[in-house]
Order: sequence, then structure tokens, then C-alpha cells
Amino acid sequence: LAAAVARELGCAPDALVISDRRGAPPRATLAASAPADAGLTARLAATGLSISHAPGLSLIAWRLGGAVGVDAQAVPRDAPVPDLLRTAALYLGPDAAATLAQQAQDAFIFEAFTRAWALHEARLKCAGQPLAEWTPALGQALAPLHAVPLRLPPWAAPKYAAALAWPPN
Repeated sequence: LAAAVARELGCAPDALVISDRRGAPPRATLAASAPADAGLTARLAATGLSISHAPGLSLIAWRLGGAVGVDAQAVPRDAPVPDLLRTAALYLGPDAAATLAQQAQDAFIFEAFTRAWALHEARLKCAGQPLAEWTPALGQALAPLHAVPLRLPPWAAPKYAAALAWPPN
């Protein structure tokens, strides 16, 4: 990640440090050993980073102009459908839960749930919010964010869903 971001910023990878504090979004900062560079420091402060892991898949995203969120989820094919619907009702909000409930008899309920969950988590990461039960205030805070499902390579597509989120410009 440091090498990719450094390439975009025009600096050496060892000039950057990527934080990994649990529960906090990753941040890129200037390494203590790097020469002071106010311009680079400002660009780093404006760079959003996001990382997501699912067993067998990791994704990274960065946005030079601000916040970004990425999420990857394994499709829970063995999960009981009632559990998925309860989880959707608690965390994804009434609209998503209602849509999933209509699909409960559909073989694609697992993919639909995972796609909705990945979109929600990507928005949360972009907004710097922890996972929390859905409230109207949370829904309102996340509503302006753009979020799209990611197209995964053929080997990953049947097993995972992923999404990317960013704020409006």
C-alpha cells in the first residue's frame, strides 16, 4: 500500500508510514526519517485509505482527494436465512431488510445479503464510523455517500462481494 500511494504522490515508499491502529482507519503519514516536506504532508493529510480482508481476499483503496471506504465479504452460504434477515434488520435499515425479506426464498439471498452488507460497510468506513445498529441518524449520515459494488475477478466473484464508497465532490 505504501509503495502504491508513494508512486501516486511522487515520493519514495520508505518516506511513508501506514498506520494500523485497530478500530481506526489507516492513515498515511510522513516517516520520521523522511525529510520534512510540507506539500507532501498536506497531500498525505488529504489522502483517504481503506483496507478490507475476508478469508482469501484482501482489498485496498486510496483516494488522493479525501475519504474512501472499501469492503470485502465472503458469501455466508451456510448461514440460516432467518439470521441474515435479523442481521439486515438490525444493521442495514428497513429498506434493505425489506428487500432481502422479499428475496428470502430466492437462491441468491446469500449474494444479495453479502452485497448489501459490503456496500454498508464501505460507507461506514468512508464516513469513519464503526459498525453500529441502524438508526435514522446513521442512515441520514451515510445517504450522501456514493457506493458501488466492485467487479471481482472470476475466481473471486462466486465467493465474495465487495464495494467501494466515497463522498460527493
